[in-house]
Amino acid sequence: MPTTLIAAFRSTLEEVKEADLILHIIDSQDEEYEEHIQVVEGLITQLGAGHIPVVKVFNKSDLPPASSLLRGQKDEYVSSFKSGDMKHLKQRIEQELRELMLPYHLLIPSDKGDLIAKCRQYGFVASEKWDEEKQGYRIELHLPKTHALHETMAGYYIQTPVKEENT
Repeated sequence: MPTTLIAAFRSTLEEVKEADLILHIIDSQDEEYEEHIQVVEGLITQLGAGHIPVVKVFNKSDLPPASSLLRGQKDEYVSSFKSGDMKHLKQRIEQELRELMLPYHLLIPSDKGDLIAKCRQYGFVASEKWDEEKQGYRIELHLPKTHALHETMAGYYIQTPVKEENT
């Protein structure tokens, strides 16, 4: 990227540091795609976001690729014309984000609707079922490992989340 363009959009680019996951969209027909990848990776590092997971997404998979395109196992190849590709990409995003989260099994009383709303807002709710006997909602949830809600959830565990060694 030209340095004048980077400077003009610096504050916008700084937002990448707040991301949980970066989708790097790459034109699979561009013969200079490798150079573009290097520029973007360098910029991500320069912005202090090198620790954030990146999924490379090569678009235009329905067209002939650049002659030098090497397919990586972890890369995604999509066409906006194939609905199955978008569904697969969404699943990949969810998978990547879940790896950054802790699983919870909770029982939240019916009068704690605000907490249930926060579960939906800040995490992935895998299931939510009403428990007539306990008069509460059984919720299976994935929540970012560093989220402030962890402390709030402590009183509602059915099963305590297992923290990984590297967290």
